[in-house]
Amino acid sequence: MSGVISVRVTHRPLKFAFCVAEGDFDALRRSIRLTCTLWGGRYNPIIPIGPDPAEARTAITESCADLLAEMSGTPEVRVLTRSMPWLRPALTLRDMFHQGGLLASPPGAAYLDVTEPLRRRGKAIASDPEGAGGYAARFLNAIQVAGNSRGNLSDAMLCIYGDYPAFPGECPVDYRAAAERSGNPISQIGTQADGSIAANLGTASAVSITTSDLSLVRTGFPEDGDGILFGEPDNFRDLLYLWNLRAAGRDVMLLPSHGPERTLPMLRFPGRPDGPSRQLAIYCRPDHAPEPNAVKELSGPHEIEYRQLSRIACAPAVAVFNANAGFALAQLDTGPPPQITAPLQTELYRSPANETQFLAASVQIPGPTPGFVPRLPPIPRLNPFYGQHFAGLALARSTVLGTSASVQAWDHRLEISPPTARGLLHAVLKLAGAKARASSAGKVAERAIAQMGGLEGCAIFRDRGVRELLTGEGWGRPFTRENAINTLRRAHGGGPDRSRGRLRTLLQKGALAPGIRVKCPACQLRRWYRPRSLGRWATCPSCDHRFNPAPFLPERDPWVYNRSGVFASTPANEGAVPVALALLTILEHHPDTIWATGTEVELATSTCEADALALVPALDGHGLLLIECKTGGDGAEALAKMTPLARDLRAAEIPTFLMLAKATGEIGQAEADAARRISDALGEPAVVMLEAQDLAPPPAQDTEQGEFRIEVPPDPFPSLSEWAADSEARHYPVNAPTRP
Repeated sequence: MSGVISVRVTHRPLKFAFCVAEGDFDALRRSIRLTCTLWGGRYNPIIPIGPDPAEARTAITESCADLLAEMSGTPEVRVLTRSMPWLRPALTLRDMFHQGGLLASPPGAAYLDVTEPLRRRGKAIASDPEGAGGYAARFLNAIQVAGNSRGNLSDAMLCIYGDYPAFPGECPVDYRAAAERSGNPISQIGTQADGSIAANLGTASAVSITTSDLSLVRTGFPEDGDGILFGEPDNFRDLLYLWNLRAAGRDVMLLPSHGPERTLPMLRFPGRPDGPSRQLAIYCRPDHAPEPNAVKELSGPHEIEYRQLSRIACAPAVAVFNANAGFALAQLDTGPPPQITAPLQTELYRSPANETQFLAASVQIPGPTPGFVPRLPPIPRLNPFYGQHFAGLALARSTVLGTSASVQAWDHRLEISPPTARGLLHAVLKLAGAKARASSAGKVAERAIAQMGGLEGCAIFRDRGVRELLTGEGWGRPFTRENAINTLRRAHGGGPDRSRGRLRTLLQKGALAPGIRVKCPACQLRRWYRPRSLGRWATCPSCDHRFNPAPFLPERDPWVYNRSGVFASTPANEGAVPVALALLTILEHHPDTIWATGTEVELATSTCEADALALVPALDGHGLLLIECKTGGDGAEALAKMTPLARDLRAAEIPTFLMLAKATGEIGQAEADAARRISDALGEPAVVMLEAQDLAPPPAQDTEQGEFRIEVPPDPFPSLSEWAADSEARHYPVNAPTRP
């Protein structure tokens, strides 16, 4: 396979999650100062880790972090960071900076730092001191901010305005001196005698410098979340909420519950001359509700929305550079596996000081692309697998922007090798310790789907008459054109033109083939021959007699039809039809589903076989479907065999569900009981049950030429759990015993 495809490359800084021990104020301060040295540092979350790591693991996963940084040396921090190897390396200060020494080079950052943004800002100020750069000529660092007995404001100001780490104790690079050299004079935030802030704060800061030339891409969170955090400036959780809300792109300031007038110079309320006119969000801890009178006079006539923070707020947002490479042509080299060479434009963010630093390049390939998965699902546990498919790069991620790989600022191209759908799904199964390989039935179904031109071509299987022609009785027995037309007409009740169109489609796809029945002069048996096998001589398939067929050709209606291609090999091929129908039904609700046909799975204690696998994207994240397809008979036993695999996958944090798809008949009592037992064992409805009427509804549009078109309906099941719950409610008998 070779050619040229269109790709979009987006450059962005790598995103860090700084891990600190619960209550470790010193680590919190060091994390803020250190992230202020990174381009995009404002958007790096800080994650507290205590005795119960569940909250921290959830926050890290939701934050879309690329790397973890250990800022506290407690056992809890080390255990958690090392329990998530898909986000390793767990960086320390030594890893984030190279110490120099090579060719007398000075110490420097390993990842994109603020050296280039400071240089650009200094250049703008020097070229136009009274204009565009003049308003920000004073560069603020939040240090030495006094308070009163009810809470020092220094840490809160550090969260909002930032600071640089102490040199050389906290960092081998002196960023404070670098800011001064680049023309960014640094000043401190002052206070009055009562502890309130006296300085005009409408200037640039260490935090704001990290956002230069960046835009924030959000997913799943409302953009209008600016406002204030009602809390205490010396409360560890309030400080974390303040930083992480701002890391999610929200313009949030602190309003102390004691002495709120101290922070008035930095607040921006709706309705005030210095603030935008929109709804004001008031954030607080659940155990620390604000007093309405504390902000009522300042908020003006606009509505106030109170939001309680029950967990560390780490929105799945990613910062990207404003000037991106855009669309470009990538070379698709001869495969498999396909080798894609995508151009980079890292010179947009490169300077002599940062050309060896790392950033991320996210590649988006417009799909569908046959032969490989163009966009890898954002499953953090698969990051090591993704790395293997990016030319051996150790750091690869899949985010809301597409698949990302770490590159250096001096790189000019990125070579990637996306996996196939089956390879990706087998990697998902491997997370549960399972070994997977394509089954014989799966290979047959895959060839059948390919013969029909993909799953879209398999939509014609929804016609009952088509299914009778391809999977009915009489394998190997040819039938006349009249028989085929009558079969199709009885099934859908249409006219002869529609039936002829169906037959024409099957002939074009090679599912049926025309031929001639000729009687062998030796054995006297009439056999079906393809036109290409009737040359000067023909060979009888029954007795192997070689004869001249010309004298034995029928005089009337010579053409008869028979199943062809993969549909003619064995009666077992009829299993490909319900597999295709089940996958079609899934794709109608979730068009971006990644699927593969039959797979044999070997676990440590058992084996099972799934007729199909589907990795389904939904609003609450990707979920895996293990699919059992039945033309007839009972599927309860097959569901039971797949249950251990579903349990192991759920333990590996892959939401897994089972599906029973029956191409004929209805869901029986035994199958419904088995589904209920499985759901009870897994703790929620976990089995989707589809009957013939679900798999083969009447076509939304049907033309006289025989085209079978399906309109994709609005998605009624945004998650697999809702689909399973709806299925259980529809198919489980009303008089069945209730759950305990």
